[in-house]
Amino acid sequence: MRIEEDGQGWVTPTVVAVSMEGLRAHSGLLEDCFGPLTILVECSSHVGAAEAVPVLFRAI
Repeated sequence: MRIEEDGQGWVTPTVVAVSMEGLRAHSGLLEDCFGPLTILVECSSHVGAAEAVPVLFRAI
């Protein structure tokens, strides 16, 4: 977050790409954050994509 001298602030939209293994190892990525954030989970197969659903929605 950037804050100007007059107190006005803004955030930069961020996109993070991570493997399923990386997401499991760094679950802090799923913590609440301030500002626009997209997490792209890279999966090697449709099975891997299905595996990501419970991991991602557990954070909600």
